[in-house]
Amino acid sequence: MLHYKSVQSFTNTILIICLCACSLHVWSTTPGNILEGVRIGSLNYDLDTSEETAAVTLNDDGYKNMPQIIIPSSVTYQGKVYTVTRIGSAAFAMCKDMKSVIIPNTVTSIADGAFFNCEGLVSVTIPNSVTIIEDEAFESCYNLTFLVLGENVSYIGSWAFARCVRLQSLSLPASVSYIGGEAFALCRSLTSISIPAGVSFIGRGAFVACFAATQIDVAAENPNYCSVDGVLYNKSKDHIYQYPAGKKDAVYDIPFGVKVIEYGSFQSCQYLTKLVIPSSVTGFGETLKTFNSIGEFVFNEECVSLKEIIYPEGLDISSIGIPEHTQCISYRPK
Repeated sequence: MLHYKSVQSFTNTILIICLCACSLHVWSTTPGNILEGVRIGSLNYDLDTSEETAAVTLNDDGYKNMPQIIIPSSVTYQGKVYTVTRIGSAAFAMCKDMKSVIIPNTVTSIADGAFFNCEGLVSVTIPNSVTIIEDEAFESCYNLTFLVLGENVSYIGSWAFARCVRLQSLSLPASVSYIGGEAFALCRSLTSISIPAGVSFIGRGAFVACFAATQIDVAAENPNYCSVDGVLYNKSKDHIYQYPAGKKDAVYDIPFGVKVIEYGSFQSCQYLTKLVIPSSVTGFGETLKTFNSIGEFVFNEECVSLKEIIYPEGLDISSIGIPEHTQCISYRPK
């Protein structure tokens, strides 16, 4: 079964941060001329007095009873104007009342867990000013159905949109170069995935358990990755990265020439009944060591139809998560 990320661990972290914030009541100063936790209007900010920039931060009550969050492009404090350039770590995490958020075209980065587990959030438009979306930024936004990524987003962190189970479409802008591990994992309704030409890194299991996705497309001009019959490979086609979970083929023969099957690559493949591994395969990608990875194994128990794996003698398949119901048959390479 999927080795799911521990939401409780993140939740505990948020609660600790909130308790610390509650004990302050007033802003404090830190090295680098940062004023922390300054309340301006309905939101809290960290103010950088040197750069005259502001980052939205969490507040004592978790922004309760605010169905729509409107982040201003600038705020004024003690006569000085600060440009809002960042949404801080866990700023709106677990804001159950939030339905929508308006992000100004001055914000350049969205920090880790900024909108984590905002269950009511339905739509998000990332403005063109944003270049970085950090780890877990929108993870577990279960009702997020409409997402627009600005044309300058270059970095999408690990788990950034994982478990957005109602997200049906995804348009990655040409500016994207980095997609973190499991960035869109468990986006069960995601039907189409297209990798732009500029993407130079895709983390392990970036699109694992996207049950509705039947293929992964890659721009022909991409020098690092390619798609073969809807399956994600590196450009030289000797590493297989992701077999789409919704691909309806019953039998899949991995092409000869593939040397490495990456971890997470065949997880949750619902329709695959038989997989043939060629003698060119010498091993599997290095397993993830972190407890929260769902891409830790090549297969999992959600490969419900997988009855048979044909593999070459000498290939060690003992620790890649083969389902209990799957029969493994070895053959002697010619």
